[in-house]
Amino acid sequence: LRVKPSYVHAHDTLVLPAATILSVLSRATLIYDAHELESNKNGQNLLMRFGTLLIEKICWPRVNKFITVSQAIQNWYFETFSEKDSEVIFNSPITYNYEKTNYLRERFSIDNASFVHIYIGYLSNGRGIDHILDAFSACNNKNHVVFLGEGAFKDKIVEFSTKFNNIHYHAPVLHTEVVNVASSADVGLCLIENVSTSDYFSLPNKLFEYLFSGLKVIGSDFPEIKKIIVDYNGGVTCENNSIALMYALSRVDLNDEINDLNDLSWGAQLEKLKSLYER
Repeated sequence: LRVKPSYVHAHDTLVLPAATILSVLSRATLIYDAHELESNKNGQNLLMRFGTLLIEKICWPRVNKFITVSQAIQNWYFETFSEKDSEVIFNSPITYNYEKTNYLRERFSIDNASFVHIYIGYLSNGRGIDHILDAFSACNNKNHVVFLGEGAFKDKIVEFSTKFNNIHYHAPVLHTEVVNVASSADVGLCLIENVSTSDYFSLPNKLFEYLFSGLKVIGSDFPEIKKIIVDYNGGVTCENNSIALMYALSRVDLNDEINDLNDLSWGAQLEKLKSLYER
């Protein structure tokens, strides 16, 4: 209160009540930054969903500016509560020059005639991992998949990797190294399951990491993911099952160039964020 901030920026619902109180006491502009559709996301029980929705409903009249991660999630908030001055800020990586290497091929002894697919992120429920394992364990050895991350499915992936020569596990790397590692693959896998409204409307970080790594993407046939993939010629979408994924593997055209990604870059997102603060 001695500082008397001009703005209070609340990341997620967890800090929204405290931020709301502080903004009232200091007469500051309140910015609510919802990194997901907070009241309906993977892993929440009904009590958590109701409690989160109630907090948002109580605090929403005090919110001056709103930030979220996809147009569909923004629309949901506007329809559920009311419209606010808002920006959609994508979780894009900070881009920099990277060198295309054979790192993953050399690491896992994959020949140049084979295709390398990569999954980056949490190895947990709701991310299509079972479908990926089923598809690659049934397809020919010209299609390889590398899982990069940690989570509950790690042991299962490692077990599959001992049985199938085209399934591999890679330990997590520093965030600054993700694009470098990913760029040595051919295709990124972004298969989110429809386990919550937030997942259905999501634009996962990995989608942008793949595209900025120069990879084509096989993504879930959800509205926001599909729009990015179609608009930027970034790959193909499919339903969340192993048969659809196996068919999608044959539909990715690696020779068809991805469109200019400048509008998706962190530089472009930063300008939107600065514009919101200036307003």
